[in-house]
Amino acid sequence: MNERRLFVVLLVVTATIPNAAVGTAPEPPLVDAGLDQTVERGSTVLLDGTGSRDPDGELTSYQWSIRGPDGRTVVPKNASAPHTSFVPDVVGRFEVTLTVTDDEGKTSSDTLYVTVEPGDAPSVRLSGPEDGFVGQERRFRVEITRGAAPLDTAVWRVDGTVVSRQSLSPEAAVAVLEMPFGTAETHDISVTVVDGDNRSDTDSKSVHIAAEASAEPDTGETAPTGPDSDPTVVRGDRVVTGERPLEGPYRVDAPSFANVETVEWYSERGLIGNGERFSHEWDPGTHTLYAVLHYETGSRDVARFEDGERSVVADPRPNASVSELRLERGTVSGTAVGSDAFGNLRAMTVSLDGRQIASWSGSGSGVSRNDLSFEANATPNEDHVLRVTVVDARGQKRVFTRSVTPSGSPEIVSSRFLNTPVDSYHERIDSERYIAYHEMRIDLNGADPEDVSTQSLIPTGHTKIVIEGINREHHDSDDLLIVRRGIHAQTPGSYPIMFKLGYKLGPGDVASDTLAVERSPPELRVNVSYHNEKRAEGDRPVVIDASDSFDPDGTELKYSWRDDMYADDAIYQPVDFTNLASMKIGIIDAYGYTTTDSKGLVGYYTPRVGKIKIVRKQQSYLPNETVRVNIVTQEYAQLGGLAIGLDVQNADNYHIKKWGPDYGGAPDNYKGEIRWNGTIEIPASEFQDVGKDPTIKLYNKENPNITVRSEDVPSVAVYEPTRVRFVGQSINNLKYTVLNTEYNWRQATDYTSLQRYREAGYVVDTTDRKGVEYNIQEYKKTQSAKYNTEQQHFDRYDSRKLLLDTNSDWVAAGSETTTDMWYTTESEWRDNKAGEGSFTGDTRTVRVEPARYRTERQYEYDHRVRKTGTRRVTETRTRTTTEVRERPVTRCTQWGCFESTERYTVTDRETYTVTTTETYSYYTTETESYWSTQPFRSDHYRTGDVRRIQTAPAEYEKQYQYEYRERHEETTTTYIAEKREQVRPAQYGWVHYETTTSGPRADQITRHDGFRVASTSKIRRWSLKKKVSESKETSNTYDDANDVIRTQAEVEGHVEQTLTDPMTGDTVTQTIGNSEQEFIASGLYTRSEILSNSTVSKTTSEACDCGRRR
Repeated sequence: MNERRLFVVLLVVTATIPNAAVGTAPEPPLVDAGLDQTVERGSTVLLDGTGSRDPDGELTSYQWSIRGPDGRTVVPKNASAPHTSFVPDVVGRFEVTLTVTDDEGKTSSDTLYVTVEPGDAPSVRLSGPEDGFVGQERRFRVEITRGAAPLDTAVWRVDGTVVSRQSLSPEAAVAVLEMPFGTAETHDISVTVVDGDNRSDTDSKSVHIAAEASAEPDTGETAPTGPDSDPTVVRGDRVVTGERPLEGPYRVDAPSFANVETVEWYSERGLIGNGERFSHEWDPGTHTLYAVLHYETGSRDVARFEDGERSVVADPRPNASVSELRLERGTVSGTAVGSDAFGNLRAMTVSLDGRQIASWSGSGSGVSRNDLSFEANATPNEDHVLRVTVVDARGQKRVFTRSVTPSGSPEIVSSRFLNTPVDSYHERIDSERYIAYHEMRIDLNGADPEDVSTQSLIPTGHTKIVIEGINREHHDSDDLLIVRRGIHAQTPGSYPIMFKLGYKLGPGDVASDTLAVERSPPELRVNVSYHNEKRAEGDRPVVIDASDSFDPDGTELKYSWRDDMYADDAIYQPVDFTNLASMKIGIIDAYGYTTTDSKGLVGYYTPRVGKIKIVRKQQSYLPNETVRVNIVTQEYAQLGGLAIGLDVQNADNYHIKKWGPDYGGAPDNYKGEIRWNGTIEIPASEFQDVGKDPTIKLYNKENPNITVRSEDVPSVAVYEPTRVRFVGQSINNLKYTVLNTEYNWRQATDYTSLQRYREAGYVVDTTDRKGVEYNIQEYKKTQSAKYNTEQQHFDRYDSRKLLLDTNSDWVAAGSETTTDMWYTTESEWRDNKAGEGSFTGDTRTVRVEPARYRTERQYEYDHRVRKTGTRRVTETRTRTTTEVRERPVTRCTQWGCFESTERYTVTDRETYTVTTTETYSYYTTETESYWSTQPFRSDHYRTGDVRRIQTAPAEYEKQYQYEYRERHEETTTTYIAEKREQVRPAQYGWVHYETTTSGPRADQITRHDGFRVASTSKIRRWSLKKKVSESKETSNTYDDANDVIRTQAEVEGHVEQTLTDPMTGDTVTQTIGNSEQEFIASGLYTRSEILSNSTVSKTTSEACDCGRRR
């Protein structure tokens, strides 16, 4: 590729000014934004810039700009006033800049820093009941007074263990906790409210829970043998992880279910299930779970997990995604989004092709979402692998992978005119003569063609240059955009035009080319016609009119007839018709260009149409019938070589049956005169368009475009189509598109489960009321023995274990956990001034990308170049001179002889030479070279030279040191041992064992001792479903009509047309062809419905156009 160089000449003009006229340069203004400030969050910061001044003038404007610690822009109350204010809504360091402008237009800036510290903490007051009994729900209410920061979370604890975390609205005034208690003792209830600045307040109270007295009398029954001190516990998943739904199975283990009437399951939300076995889908978070056993005696018992705890943790896998992904100019950038519904997001990494380009790590507590910005260089137009990895505090990992292809910047590969020089624009010449076609080839380098624009920049003053149109072609195979445009100019000359490439996402490119418009010879137009209609024996006089001639360059013309001098007269008359073959004409324009026709003017004559007649004309024609037309021209004197063409306009189909000269065909022809006649066959359908009957066109074949004579064909009546029917239909290739939907199914037998499934997104599909349900009971222990309990607390697990190993009366009684929270100040380096924390003022520069290089080879190619030169040419010429001379002569008469003078002419022929300079063209082969990573064409060859050029410099980024507060928690566990002494024996009775709908099953169980059928009831079950996926499938069959979403088929048949005679009203019916139709409709259609909805679409016969031309 040829290198383009741009030379810029800088002209420096120095003016000498007397010393007395030299003044001082204007000074910039002195700006004072004020002193740094430290305030509490939520307070108003007052800004005062009135300390600014201008030493040599006046200040004309003030402009305040504020940047928050998270990088966002904060707008003050009045950004253009000397005094203004703003209210910071986050903790950290705000950067406030004041820019002032003086009356000379000069500006100065000053920056102050506002450090915002946490303001007032929230305050809380806890209220609620003072007592209750085991299993009874108690309601506690906390009243909240917001501090300086928006509220965030309310944390409820019972006996030091977190039982609920509630998200609060920023302005919340109240939070409520409802829960039952499972043990008869005094419990400590506390609530801590935390705001956005981690400021908090705590309030607590005590509630005494008593065991409900048993209403069951002593029956004196003997309990079954075996240990009677087995605890009633809940077993199941304490920590539920993985993918959603977070479902955990649970059951109650008890020594006996005798006299147990119902088992109810409770969480912090209240009642959530029934039965000895229970499965629950948890929302992410920490929950409370316990079971309440209700006995037939009216008493109740509370079951917890084996260690005495009631907490269940539901922690799903974190999620990873990418937003605002940008693939521009060889870079990959965007925002990686990590989210964790449990709020324990710990770390994120972003890598490109295995190379880490961004990372983040946190404490793993209290982080539900993190947005991580990334940007890295990548080779344009190549595939790269972008991977985002997110990990939570439990080590659960989510990896998001995406293939990305960054684009480069488009560039102009070539820009040139394809057909210059061209003629000047004139509306009467062929556009191919005056339109110059310009082509620009653009290498997109992966850019979107919609982001690329081109523009033609015409120099000022060239108003006679016109852009004809623009055509864009995108070639995917080589990522090339070709833009072609037509350009013309109205006068000859050379016009430089600049072509600009624009790119929305980056820099563009520019190329320039020259439009060459050359002078055109004049265009000769001649019309030969009769001088008058009077006939005379022999030739007929005609008029030759050349006034329709023109010069495309717009100059005036002069005319020459025969060998006469050029004159202004464009009409020559009269002329004998037989002299046309020898007639000559020439025209010359103002530039001296000439156009001459010396072969005679026979090629400009076309005889007029004499007569047009329809042969054996019918009253009406069917559209597919033929109309025969006879054409006869006027007579003219016989001329050798005259060829007349015949054509029909406003008709797509016709056939010239006969056409030729007729020598003596007319009875009144004069000797030597001829005429042309012939017959044309035209389909009657060509006469159906109103106002567009066929037209006969005659022309001279030597100049077919400028010698046309036309005449309309007489109209005929044609049958009009009045009805088209589709008959003999058949259906082929019938297919159905079926929507296959996959559901998750659940079954509920009580209203509590029904409501829970509905809240989870399930809908009722069917309700079953058939069958009998058997309620089977078993005689077993209904109440455990009662014990007095003594407890000891240990800081270490080993200490409790030592007690248990040496004293068999003591057993493990769970543990209590307390959490202490404190904050530390940490620091880290960041690549932008954004995120939590405050900027310390320290910066550093680090290299993030090394310099990149590209190896290029030198290629050469040969091409022919046309050049012009001059040379001396010697010609031999002859000139003749004539001279009149006198000489004496003797003349004799009858009277004698005498002397006289005689004049005579002497002709002399002289030969001489003349030397002139002429311009000629020749071709030479030149070798061009260019540097590239690959040849532009296959016939370009390497020179062997190689160079290494830098494609991108090393990249450095400025990093900023930030300080931020890190929250820490320390958990202390106290291990409890207890010793129990029995004060009441265990109680036994009938309790629920199983519910079944099988009579044989119920009979089989009750055959054993200790089992009975307590009751029967009609079954009511709800079947519920929730859609999880759907897919489409096309087949020629279907199972369920409700699943069919589309029907498609091919319908074939015959097309029958009815036509009406416009003159008489008579009708005719014809079969005009076969029709094939593709039927597509939404939903299910039967074969009869498909046929009833089918219409004529297309036919295999032209007659199915219903007789009308398109």
